[in-house]
Amino acid sequence: MQRFEQMTQGTGAVLRPWLQAFGWRTKPYWVPYIMTQVRVAKEEGGVGFMFWNAGNDCSKPFEAMPKMCAAADQYFRRDMIGKADAVSK
Repeated sequence: MQRFEQMTQGTGAVLRPWLQAFGWRTKPYWVPYIMTQVRVAKEEGGVGFMFWNAGNDCSKPFEAMPKMCAAADQYFRRDMIGKADAVSK
């Protein structure tokens, strides 16, 4: 993310990372892993995020979401808090 930010500096490009939503090269693959990815994406300047799983199994991100919403300031930008609720209705 830092490299992309340097490469696109001054262009207005938005960094919205794809996050890993499957257990590959990680032990264990569980809710804290998902939460760490989302937190770091925010800390590194990401504008939102998207999960990727080739098998369309997003059960771990789905399980992590209520925990992240309960501590929204750690995981989401202030201007994004509450927008997911508005979109899902």
